[in-house]
Amino acid sequence: MDGGGETDVPSNTAEDLETKTAVNDMSLGALIRNLLAPSTLPHVAFLVIIGIALYFIGGVGSIPLMAAGYLGGGIAYASLAIASDHPTIQSMLQVSNVDKGTMIISILRTLILPTLLITVITITLHLCFRTNGILLPEGTPALLPLALLLLFGGWAIGQAITFRVPAEKVALRVSSDNDTVGGNTKTMYWTIGAIVQIAGILILIFFFSIKPRLIPGENGSGVFESIIHGARDGFIGNGAVYLTLCALLVFLAWLLTKRDIDDAYTHPGGKRWVTGWSVTILVFATWHMSSFHRKTLLGATGPFEIGEEISLMLFTILMATWALTGKARKSGTQRVHEGNAIHWAIAFSFAYAGSVATLTHIGSEYGILQNPQQALGIGHLITAFSLLLLHRQGIRDKIMSDTPLN
Repeated sequence: MDGGGETDVPSNTAEDLETKTAVNDMSLGALIRNLLAPSTLPHVAFLVIIGIALYFIGGVGSIPLMAAGYLGGGIAYASLAIASDHPTIQSMLQVSNVDKGTMIISILRTLILPTLLITVITITLHLCFRTNGILLPEGTPALLPLALLLLFGGWAIGQAITFRVPAEKVALRVSSDNDTVGGNTKTMYWTIGAIVQIAGILILIFFFSIKPRLIPGENGSGVFESIIHGARDGFIGNGAVYLTLCALLVFLAWLLTKRDIDDAYTHPGGKRWVTGWSVTILVFATWHMSSFHRKTLLGATGPFEIGEEISLMLFTILMATWALTGKARKSGTQRVHEGNAIHWAIAFSFAYAGSVATLTHIGSEYGILQNPQQALGIGHLITAFSLLLLHRQGIRDKIMSDTPLN
């Protein structure tokens, strides 16, 4: 339904779905190629170096300066993304085709403008919003760390939102007009609950029985032990606690969506669509709950956990950039496109890294958190419960649609 008064009936036939998917896939492929282009890779390396340096600055006690640096990096690269439409700015931000002898000079040249902008913005933010800053009344604490803490919650919610498109595709694939109308919604939720519990058990077996056996020097739990007790070095019965949390997710989902699912069951294809949508969303929430269980409750660290978080961060930033690119294309503004997507992605990365670093250092300062993994685990908990709200909203959107659910 279009807000301008006209009704655009979306076409959801298999042919149209394949066409839309092909268009989106091509755009996503072009975006990925742009993000990995050699001409802009120095900016990615610059992000890593600056991000690590700022994290250590926060570790030595200057959290407000660290927060100003991360926000300065995000604002600087967002500004460069907008300004890069100008040919001169664009040429200044890309490595030109030069011979090997002048390659280093060309790389350093592309980083001059970002370095200047980040420096100026960081100093300005720090002077204005530190404790007793220029723009703050006397006695007011530094505001930038608080802003990044709020942004951390926003990123966790954003991780749930970015999962909507793949979940909808799964639901569309399994739905059918030949599906019977009506049915017992309690039976469906008992089935979904069983699937979620099976997924949770498989996750426990993998992380606490199989994965440790793949790492030299570690001993994994037995299969039954991993299900009940989880990690050997964790508190007693932590595996059962995790499965209880998974059951809680399903119960809350049922409370939030019972009436909506009753309505959806009256639509052709509604039963299978709701089942596919619910299983996909709740199994994904189960995995996020596993990350909270391992990282925050058990304090798990290691290369696998780090790789897991990096993969999720890249996925979230990629999908957020892709979504903005699509919206800009539809609106005709073209503020976000393949040409400046790398700069938007880096701006998001500065904000994401800054929010995690701030939560980690503040949590450590008050004795609540011991490492960044525990901070990220809290983000996974927020994402898991955000997925419940996304689950309900997705069903309501389908009910409000003027076309059959498939």
